[in-house]
Amino acid sequence: MSEGSATPNTAVITTGFHRGVPVLHCSGEVDMIAAAELGEEFARLLATGPPAVVIDLGDVAFFGSSGVSALVDAQKGADRDGIPLAVVTRGRPVLRPLESTLVDSVLTLCATVDEALDATARPDTDR
Repeated sequence: MSEGSATPNTAVITTGFHRGVPVLHCSGEVDMIAAAELGEEFARLLATGPPAVVIDLGDVAFFGSSGVSALVDAQKGADRDGIPLAVVTRGRPVLRPLESTLVDSVLTLCATVDEALDATARPDTDR
């Protein structure tokens, strides 16, 4: 579904690449259905063995408990596969549920995609 045909409360999930890292961008409302789609897309990206993954929730207007669970699962999968993960969030709709559940303490949260890319960059191992 393109953004132009989406209703305001419908989540729109797209994947792009910045500096060679997949950035999963989500806008709209992350309810139970959208959280499942987000989790499926994240799992698909992990299976490709990327150097890192960024989940951009900067344009999310509502973030339910299913979204929180999806991020916890994403972090577990990233940890299992040794792939750095960062989450972009700027607003209360996402920060409030993450803070109230203490999930913010287990995620790398950043204000911008550039900050998230910097946070997930692996240092050069050539020494």
